[in-house]
Amino acid sequence: MVPRLGGDDSIWTENTMLRRLLIAGALVMGLLLTGPVLADSPQVQYRQETVIDFSDVALEGELRRPDGAYLLARKRAEFDSLIRLREHFLNELQTSLDNL
Repeated sequence: MVPRLGGDDSIWTENTMLRRLLIAGALVMGLLLTGPVLADSPQVQYRQETVIDFSDVALEGELRRPDGAYLLARKRAEFDSLIRLREHFLNELQTSLDNL
């Protein structure tokens, strides 16, 4: 017989069996209580496409749009060049050749 934690084997097995029985009972009760709730929930079905018919409705109003005024008045953004031109490139090139 293999020694177990807790000392006496009879106490260990009784506690383990009782714990397992309580867990199994809780699981069974949980399944019994949630089963009818889940079974009665209605299935929701959505239409693939919704069509709204405005043929019988008289819509009155004024059409508002920019008519290109915003496009013509818009200024283009100006950015500085990201390319930096070297002013002394030939001198730097000559110095790098001298260092070889």
